Amino acid sequence: MTQQHPYTVMTVCTGNICRSPMAEIILRAEFESRGIGEDRVRVLSSGVSDEEYGHPIDPRAVRVLRADGYEIPTHHF
Repeated sequence: MTQQHPYTVMTVCTGNICRSPMAEIILRAEFESRGIGEDRVRVLSSGVSDEEYGHPIDPRAVRVLRADGYEIPTHHF
């Protein structure tokens, strides 16, 4: 069975290794902290360039997110 999401939020930057994955992680955490789960809002990130395709999230972004207490999903590595 396919899961239906009433809403989808897509964050977009150039390479999808810094800004958009950071925004995705922060937005997802903020929705979850308010009791809004993936069954109601799906949060995704993407890039407009394929130059960084397949590369993990930038280590500097990871450092900043972890310093602020966010967990980084394994699909970003």
